[in-house]
Amino acid sequence: MPTEQNVRVLADQRVIRYAVGTSSTLAFSQILAWDQSYLAAVFAATFLALPMSPPKLKGGLIFLIILMAALLLGLLILGPLKYYEAAGLLLLALSFFSVFYYALKGGNPLVTALAIAGLAAVPIVGVLSVPAAISVCVSLLKAGLVALLALWFFHAIFPDPPVIANAAVQPAAAKPAGPVVPPARLAARSTLVVMPVLVWLLATSGVSNIAVAIKVSSMGQQASADSSRQAGWSLLASTFIGGVAAILIWMVLKVWPSLLLYSLLVLLAGLVMGRRIFAGQAFAPGGQVWSYGYVTMLIILGPIVLDSGDAAGGRFLDRLMMFLGATVYSVLAVFFFDAVMGHRKVHNDRVPLS
Repeated sequence: MPTEQNVRVLADQRVIRYAVGTSSTLAFSQILAWDQSYLAAVFAATFLALPMSPPKLKGGLIFLIILMAALLLGLLILGPLKYYEAAGLLLLALSFFSVFYYALKGGNPLVTALAIAGLAAVPIVGVLSVPAAISVCVSLLKAGLVALLALWFFHAIFPDPPVIANAAVQPAAAKPAGPVVPPARLAARSTLVVMPVLVWLLATSGVSNIAVAIKVSSMGQQASADSSRQAGWSLLASTFIGGVAAILIWMVLKVWPSLLLYSLLVLLAGLVMGRRIFAGQAFAPGGQVWSYGYVTMLIILGPIVLDSGDAAGGRFLDRLMMFLGATVYSVLAVFFFDAVMGHRKVHNDRVPLS
């Protein structure tokens, strides 16, 4: 069994890997400067936060194929969305429900993260321009590939300590079955959180809405907690954490706009928040909230830094207000859904994502 000291060493190693990996991926993608390049850092942060080993080469190829399939599905939904709005929205809702249900049944969280991002981002742009939607798909594929390479690279540079790695492969003691909310019900609740905001974004579609759409899709994952109070707290806390961190970094960048400084500030934020995310072989208590908060910070900052100018400050505040409004709606939607549907629980073997 790993000692308490070894567990602390593992947590420290994961914090360093998380912060260095995300900030380095951000700097690399910013230098290449493709459209929506900040998404590579968003996905890298999501992947590196997961308490799991990186996939093998075959698993990585399968992962990219599934990502391409999800993006293709987003493109195929564009036709119904443009010409048969009700049918298109129903297909989109069913697609989100399927992905959330897959995740709640223990599906691969790497696939889930990119699938919901693709389903959220592609239609937002595609209802106005199919070429723009294809460009978004290419950007998401690049981001997914870079994030996957970063996952492999930084796990090789900062591997888990051997004692812990060997102990981690031992099967964990099975937890006794307890009452949990059925996955289908939680997937329906997550879909309710996501769809109305996406409908609003579709009505005001544009490339600038991609970041908000991805944040909203991540809110759907957060809303999958069994408890309404737990889901609501996660949504509010992660937005507050990410918003405050984004404001502080933006204020510093206004004084000295520099990619080096930007990357170092993201590194510092990763080191600070990482201490709240990791605790040995699993998440710390509340770790997922801090993980979502860090991702929120990246989603807020990324588009604004790429689109700097005289009006950048105003757009930064607008983005914050949109995130806040989407968060408040999401919390209300969670409690409304549970109030209408009741809070019936059954025994189930749902596998947690972490």
